[in-house]
Amino acid sequence: MNPSPQHDPSDAHPFVKGRALIVDDDPIMTTILSLMLEREFEVTAVDSGEECIAAIADVRPDIVLLDIAMSGIDGYQTATELRRREASRYLPIIFVSSQDGLEDRLHAYEAGGDDFIIKPFDPEELLQKVRRVCRLKTERDLLLAERCEMQRMALNMMDELGDIGNLMSFMRDSLPLTDYRDLAQKILDTTTRHGFSASVQIRHPIGIVTLTPHGPASPLEESVFEKVVSRGRIFEYRSRLIVNFKAISLMLSNMPVSDVAACGRILDNAAMLAEIADTIAEIIALRQETQYHAEIMRSTLLDAQAAFGYLQTHYQQQQRQAQRQVQQMIADVERLGVEFELSAAQHAALSATLNAAQTTIVATWRQQEQLEQKFEKIVKHIEKQSVSLLD
Repeated sequence: MNPSPQHDPSDAHPFVKGRALIVDDDPIMTTILSLMLEREFEVTAVDSGEECIAAIADVRPDIVLLDIAMSGIDGYQTATELRRREASRYLPIIFVSSQDGLEDRLHAYEAGGDDFIIKPFDPEELLQKVRRVCRLKTERDLLLAERCEMQRMALNMMDELGDIGNLMSFMRDSLPLTDYRDLAQKILDTTTRHGFSASVQIRHPIGIVTLTPHGPASPLEESVFEKVVSRGRIFEYRSRLIVNFKAISLMLSNMPVSDVAACGRILDNAAMLAEIADTIAEIIALRQETQYHAEIMRSTLLDAQAAFGYLQTHYQQQQRQAQRQVQQMIADVERLGVEFELSAAQHAALSATLNAAQTTIVATWRQQEQLEQKFEKIVKHIEKQSVSLLD
């Protein structure tokens, strides 16, 4: 506790006395100092440096008034020892001495003293020095507290940045995945980097993947997941924490239940990890569904291509055969015309009729060839689209 020696009557808060430790082997001087300080401090007095050092832990003083010349260890040695200890390193020390040489003051400064007052002293001067030193201690304590808070905030920020970095790495590494077991392993790797042990279950359209740090889950672990899925987004049981999303359940088994801040941080990280993983599981499901439909399309296309190839070959064979038959028919008709001794006019009319029929048949064949080319283009376009879907 930092003292507030200068009491302001207008202050709404009640006045709280500081604690002063007087170290002097002269009972009269101890009494005088006690009377001067008792209005603003709870005073404890000891008569040696050894007792001073021993009393620090119990008294927890806000200031020490320390005589220099004492039996046993002197004031300089006492101050040096106080400065060496963590609990009293910044404790205000005022030397009270009848010695006023330059060497005495330098020695007091080197020993860690904050001020120096000469016996006999003016009471008001002593109080002013005490108040000033206590005020400086209060300001120094505030600065130290602020520095500690800033260090704590900086460490927390570094931890949070590390956590965010792990989550970003997980998202970057998991986005290309197409297999749920690979995703489950990535989740476990990330929980390990975060410093906690976890098991994970991924529910997907064609099954369930449950993975633990030791490999596939046992039947008992599977049954535990089956029970906790319906327990809401966050479920806690002793040192275990379960985070549930649509496709993901993440179970943490070593929660530091006695550390509220650490539990909160782990919960935040686990929730973000599970939410990212849930989104990636949906992406994997979409990829697999797209790939499935593309495979069906490709299979159908291959069947269509095979059927089209068969029909095309068969049609071309029939086309060539029909062409030969038409040409043979024309030759036969012309031969019969000669045998039947048709007139020139009759023979010309018959030939013209046959040639017109042949022209019509050829035109029909060409139209069918154009339809065949269009159908082939459609088949190739479908094949190209199915390949792009699979890629």
